[in-house]
Parts: sequence; structure tokens; C-alpha cells
Amino acid sequence: MNQVSRLCLDPRLETMGSSEGFFRVGRMLAKGSPRIRNLPLANAYLALAARLGHREASMMHDPS
Repeated sequence: MNQVSRLCLDPRLETMGSSEGFFRVGRMLAKGSPRIRNLPLANAYLALAARLGHREASMMHDPS
């Protein structure tokens, strides 16, 4: 299992994933090193986290 999978999968929410995990991946893709930065993918992860109720992700997510 890779690092992204570990961040996103929470055994208690196996079918949906973890809002905190999706947020962390989104933030890493948005603000991480230039080699891994991918803003469209970051926004997708932040949207998932926001839909699962993560407050900070909803502030960072760009719905447009």
C-alpha cells in the first residue's frame, strides 16, 4: 500500500475514505514540492475532503 492510500483509507470509513487523509493529500499536491505539485488533482482531493465534512478543505477547495 502506498503513502497516498494510507493517508486516505480509514478502516472505519472503508467505503468513503478519510476526510483528513484526502485533505492531507490535497494540501500536499497543492503546496508540496514543485516535482509533485498538481493543482487540478489537489482540488479534486480537497473537494472529496470537503464533501466528507472537512472544514479547512472546504476553505481551500475551488468549486469553479
